[in-house]
Amino acid sequence: MKREVLMAMAPDELDEYASIIGLNTKGMDKVAEKVSAITSKRETTCEMVLLGAVFSIPVRNVHDKRFQDAISGIMSDEKAETAARLVLGDEQWERLIQHVTDDDGVIDIDALGLAVSKIINNPELKNY
Repeated sequence: MKREVLMAMAPDELDEYASIIGLNTKGMDKVAEKVSAITSKRETTCEMVLLGAVFSIPVRNVHDKRFQDAISGIMSDEKAETAARLVLGDEQWERLIQHVTDDDGVIDIDALGLAVSKIINNPELKNY
């Protein structure tokens, strides 16, 4: 959510939203203080080692409606790829693809599937 939207929210709404994302705002009296805490919480990242390479994943990406839509229902390869690309971002997605590509250009779908599964099922990403 945009900072200006958070700043326009009532204090009790901020408390409710903070609770949803796992943040306790008890003792925070000012809206700006609550907004700052919420913003910091939403900017949390998760460092994951996938197939020997380190990736930094913004936790909020897993809480993106587009990601949730991509993984809902029956998981196809296309949906899994879309979900992983949304979470990693284009640059890290391309780095993962290069990481699982053989010298002759073959992309190891099994290794890619393992990495995507680890992303989607990582408990640290599911819980702010």
